[in-house]
Amino acid sequence: MRGHNPEWDNLPRRKCDDCGKSYKPKQPLKKDQRGFCSDNCRKSYHKHGGAYRKLKVEVEKLVNRRMLEIKAGLYT
Repeated sequence: MRGHNPEWDNLPRRKCDDCGKSYKPKQPLKKDQRGFCSDNCRKSYHKHGGAYRKLKVEVEKLVNRRMLEIKAGLYT
């Protein structure tokens, strides 16, 4: 980060591209740039190829759907 522009103090909060946690950016994002709340999130995102977050959502949907099927089967 070269310098700090006073206008950057008013940047809105945004969601981390890895964990989804809300954070306050220190400078605006450039085109095709990702934003992360911490270095660990940045490293995790690139280590897993950005697929972990998408995979987590899909797995949660599958588990919830299967749990509903199991519950429906037990009570009928």
